[in-house]
Amino acid sequence: MHFNALQLAAGTTPVITGKPGITFKPAGRDEPTLSDARHVCELYWEDCHAVCGDGVYSPPYEKCDDGNNRGGDDCSANCQEVGPAPSCLKTCTPAALPPGPDACEWGAGAATCQIFDPIGGAPHAGQAFCFCQAGFRASGVDPKDTTRQFHMTWFNGMSQSHRVAVQPGQKCNQVCDDNLCSEVPFRDECR
Repeated sequence: MHFNALQLAAGTTPVITGKPGITFKPAGRDEPTLSDARHVCELYWEDCHAVCGDGVYSPPYEKCDDGNNRGGDDCSANCQEVGPAPSCLKTCTPAALPPGPDACEWGAGAATCQIFDPIGGAPHAGQAFCFCQAGFRASGVDPKDTTRQFHMTWFNGMSQSHRVAVQPGQKCNQVCDDNLCSEVPFRDECR
């Protein structure tokens, strides 16, 4: 059961407290957390067939499982509906300086707002995106998180495919593992 520690309390003394390491669910939350679901599965393991948000796809109990309990991404919060693919990065305004929502981070850990101009064109050719300086990627972001950073195949007389595209406002002061930032995946459907 999920009760706030002060639920039904006459004052400010908690009515119920959890065991060490167990926290109460925050007020206003509509679904259990991944940690809540795992605790229930520990107690009822013989009836626990799937934990939504654990990243393990378990048909027929789940229609998807993207490793989180958030909706609005590629899988619903209850793992029952496949959502749209995560959107590609927002564009930037070349002349904009922070703190605008369409400005690239500048200064130390800079990203530059650059026109995407591949030879042969692409659906997003001519649009401006924030690109990290060569040899750098987004700071504090999992390198495999392609909703916040990725490569695009880009040749405009010289290869630009080593540049990592990021969301406006994202710092780029994480040094890549190699000169090509090969730990960051390509998302050519966003070109």
